Amino acid sequence: MNFLQLFRINISYIIFYTIDFFIILFILQKYLFKKINTVLEDREKKIKESLDNSKFIEEKKEEIEKEYREKMVETQKESERIINEARQSAENIRLEILENSKQESDRIIREAEEETQKFHDQMYIALKKELVELTISGISKSLEELLDEKDKERIIEKSIKFIKNER
Repeated sequence: MNFLQLFRINISYIIFYTIDFFIILFILQKYLFKKINTVLEDREKKIKESLDNSKFIEEKKEEIEKEYREKMVETQKESERIINEARQSAENIRLEILENSKQESDRIIREAEEETQKFHDQMYIALKKELVELTISGISKSLEELLDEKDKERIIEKSIKFIKNER
């Protein structure tokens, strides 16, 4: 027995199926595979473009993040500078207020001392005047009894001159 007969293989079917296979392969190659290849190439291009875009976007994102960090550092430095300026300004204002209050208190103390001195002088003058009047009164009573009219006038004139000189 023949091997082909044993398995019931018909050679004409094999040739027919092989030719049929190659015809279908040719048709698929001619019409379908080109379209599939075109679609696959387009898809590959889109995927490649998407990957390139994602790389570009990632680079842009990193660049923007870097700029953001730099701006944050600048903003932090600027805010620290502003805070330091505000502190310095507040300290200057505080020192100015202290200086003004010290000057004002010195002025008030000086005015109080001047008023006290004026009051003291007025009291001294009033006391002196009172003392002079009492002295004159006492002397005049004593002198009226001892002195005559001319001596009285001379003493009064001397006293008046003395009082005028004292003032």
